[in-house]
Amino acid sequence: MDKNILVATDGSKFSDAAVKEAINVAKAYGSKLYCMSVIEMHLDHYPDFLNLAPNVIEEKKKELTVYLKGIRDQAAGDNVQCEVIISEGNEPYELIINEAEKVQAGLIVVGSHGRTGLEKLLMGSVAERIIGHAKCSVLVVK
Repeated sequence: MDKNILVATDGSKFSDAAVKEAINVAKAYGSKLYCMSVIEMHLDHYPDFLNLAPNVIEEKKKELTVYLKGIRDQAAGDNVQCEVIISEGNEPYELIINEAEKVQAGLIVVGSHGRTGLEKLLMGSVAERIIGHAKCSVLVVK
């Protein structure tokens, strides 16, 4: 096991289970944990979004910061070093894979399902895309 683990979370019950498992694996192997959330923007489809609602992204960042700090505190309680990451972009799976490469993660941990709409259901889940494109091991938690 490489020393770095990246867990991607969207705050759903499925990703909460992934976070718990990532903390357990990191503790067992003495790994550093990176906990990541993605703000999905799709500005290519909605170019005026930020003009119409400029505070939406900042409010989402504030919410995620509080959520991720809670996870960092939970990890610290288990003596696991945890760094939190918030990323913005169109394709969560690409951002997650790129971040995993950046932090040299040997393992990406994700939940089996997240908050997905009909469009994502038709296009495939984020977890499936991560499995198909990641250069490291991927653990999908039910």
